[in-house]
Amino acid sequence: MADTKKIVVLAGASGVLGAEIAQALLRKKDIKVRILVRPESVSKLATLREQGADIFEIDLQQERNEKRYVDALQGAFCFVSALNGGKDIIVDTQLKILKAARQAGVRRFIPSDFSYNIFGLDDGDMILPSISGHATK
Repeated sequence: MADTKKIVVLAGASGVLGAEIAQALLRKKDIKVRILVRPESVSKLATLREQGADIFEIDLQQERNEKRYVDALQGAFCFVSALNGGKDIIVDTQLKILKAARQAGVRRFIPSDFSYNIFGLDDGDMILPSISGHATK
């Protein structure tokens, strides 16, 4: 019998938010999780691998071979980004992934640009939008 699980590809699973997303996805019985990870961070994801996640080694910032991006996303229904960083990651790297996702036929793309840098907050801080459109404490 063929595997009918939908593949969800996740980037950023070694971070705080990404680890939570990975755990939530792994609890879904109809989802197969593929995690994209830098080679030097593979050991951080041993528990996720033991729980059933597939690990695909790729350095999303350094990889120049577009086919590697497409290979990483092949067969996926959805890509989820939990990447954190500046323009080089949030814009440039995610744009490369988006282009590869289109080539690979990925139907859903959830980028990492709807959040605040959680490492710049103190416990209990509230984030309020200011008139200028920037978040303020």
